[in-house]
Amino acid sequence: MERAAEFATINVSHFDPLSIKLTIDLSRDRQGQRKGIGVTTKDGLHKLLMIWGLNEDTKNSSKLEAVEAVRLTMIKALQSGWTRVHIELDNKGLVDDLVQQRSNNALQAVAIEDIIALSYLFQFCSFGYKDSSSNTLSNKVSNFASCN
Repeated sequence: MERAAEFATINVSHFDPLSIKLTIDLSRDRQGQRKGIGVTTKDGLHKLLMIWGLNEDTKNSSKLEAVEAVRLTMIKALQSGWTRVHIELDNKGLVDDLVQQRSNNALQAVAIEDIIALSYLFQFCSFGYKDSSSNTLSNKVSNFASCN
């Protein structure tokens, strides 16, 4: 039986072609008070499946915000019935923490534990780094979400 979750290396080339790729971007409004989360989802053939955005008032650190964005994205993926996911974000430090299943910050550690627990609900779940410059669609969605 396949393990419920596998943590891939940070190299995105290890993407499972049967997985849904979820790309996350975060942005803030000009006042720095409102956070926008933009998520794009594509299948293994790079066909766009779904786009969604969310905004929140926040004063958390950017890394804690990114952890929350990953958690919310995973919940949405589960609600969509996807069983194999690869989650990409532009926060390399968070990707490292997720792959190594640890954090030096107590609040982040608890949130990462939640993400690890959620990952076991998928047949396959991996995390990867994607530079924000190659993440234009998710970036546009997060910018729009932070303004509305």
